[in-house]
Amino acid sequence: ASFSPDGKKIVTASEEGTAKLWDAQSGVLLFDLSGHKESLSSAFFSPACPGDPIGGKKIVTTSFDSTIKIWDTETGVLLLDLKGHEGPIYNASFSADGQMIITASWDRVAKIWDAKRGSLLADLKGHSSGAWDATYSFDGKKIVVTSGNNTATIWNAQNGRLLFDIKGHTGWIGSARFSPD
Repeated sequence: ASFSPDGKKIVTASEEGTAKLWDAQSGVLLFDLSGHKESLSSAFFSPACPGDPIGGKKIVTTSFDSTIKIWDTETGVLLLDLKGHEGPIYNASFSADGQMIITASWDRVAKIWDAKRGSLLADLKGHSSGAWDATYSFDGKKIVVTSGNNTATIWNAQNGRLLFDIKGHTGWIGSARFSPD
């Protein structure tokens, strides 16, 4: 579950293959976001940014059906259906400016997508195990991807080049986040 940036809505993702958008004040269901064919693994709102100062105009959902969907939170309408991964997708994250999305998949690849057009911008390859989580730094210059091979990788978000690996865990790394600075 995730709150919208203004705290007025909640999105939930379910194993039944749907996401639901709720009013956070009353608990009333606003929209049923149906269209995935398998269990959902994540659902997140777009951030507050210059083109969307309040934030939360879009939701990105990921699924074990190997697709990513982007939804309009005002209408519940499906805006984009992104395909290109060859395995279940575990997570997705918008860049701080809302222009891009990074996805992490069991296929051992993280992908950067254009959040408006849905076009694939880059493949971040080199993980020897499934990619569990991926997120942007607050300045949008870096991406961290966690993996089942006990490492996290740091990538240049503009050109998709690997910067370095973070090693030291003895088990898979489920998530990582950048500090605000």
